[in-house]
Amino acid sequence: MFYKEDYISLDTAKLLKEKGFDEYCKSFYKEKECTNKETFYPKVTLYEVQKWIQKKYQCHIQIIAEFYTNGINYLFQVLFYDENDYDCISDKSSGLYGDNGEYKTYEECLDAAIREALKRI
Repeated sequence: MFYKEDYISLDTAKLLKEKGFDEYCKSFYKEKECTNKETFYPKVTLYEVQKWIQKKYQCHIQIIAEFYTNGINYLFQVLFYDENDYDCISDKSSGLYGDNGEYKTYEECLDAAIREALKRI
């Protein structure tokens, strides 16, 4: 059983659909537009999307934890592989850890990292 936070957010689902995600989904987000037309977006797990991005776009998401006396924050880095580049990291990659913010939960951080990766595709 998956918990709510194991799924991508609606905002991420919209980007995912825009980028051509067309895999089998057991459930969907449903959004009603002003015209009463319903639009469906894939509701998949964070892991499923991370795996799809990695396979299709050679994009790797790294998440690290920073420990503080008052808790843990999570940071991410999005790396696109490019065999023709000197260090094999494409220009599409994000900046350093923390450049994209700090997150209180791993799942929130992974969702933000996936959104960032989709924006860079």
